[in-house]
Amino acid sequence: MNTITDTIYVANYGLNTVSVIGGVTNTVTHTVTLPATAKPAGIGINAKLNKIYVTDSGISVLSIITGATNVLEPSLTVGSSPIGVGYIATTTMAYVANSGSGTVSQVTTTKTTLIATIPIGNPGSLPYGIGVDATTNTVYVTNKIQNAVTVITATYGSCSSSHNLLYCDRYISDAHVECTSRWRNSHYWLRCLLVNNKCNSLQ
Repeated sequence: MNTITDTIYVANYGLNTVSVIGGVTNTVTHTVTLPATAKPAGIGINAKLNKIYVTDSGISVLSIITGATNVLEPSLTVGSSPIGVGYIATTTMAYVANSGSGTVSQVTTTKTTLIATIPIGNPGSLPYGIGVDATTNTVYVTNKIQNAVTVITATYGSCSSSHNLLYCDRYISDAHVECTSRWRNSHYWLRCLLVNNKCNSLQ
């Protein structure tokens, strides 16, 4: 639901459409039609930009709808069979659970660009649903096959090398220590990512 416009969006998996419902009248005001082979599964909303992000497990893309006009924008290719999608307003990041490829796609919504593909669980895992905590910048990914939840905590500040140690302008508790030890003598600019308390880097 877009709390600013008081509008609800429903993904109709079997009908390749998204229903737009007015919150005041509780009636369908518009139907957005996706490509014929589309299978819309999950919905995330950027209320400030009035953008609606729809996972399409049929053609493995993230569809974007402009809320003001109910018009489709160019889609973004993500992993195989995306299902869940979560959005964090404080960082303008969307996270997509790709059930077919065992990954989570990290998307910046300001430019609608894929910036990272995060492996989830062991081979054969099935990431399905996503929940987010905007306060702690934490993403929770359910794994349908392995009966587990993967916890992702990301930082989005740039990192640089100084005195042979990597320093991040944002970091999370002890994750900073592991990042610095792993990337000593690095001269790359990095985004640091914490997945299940293991610090990875994304160039």
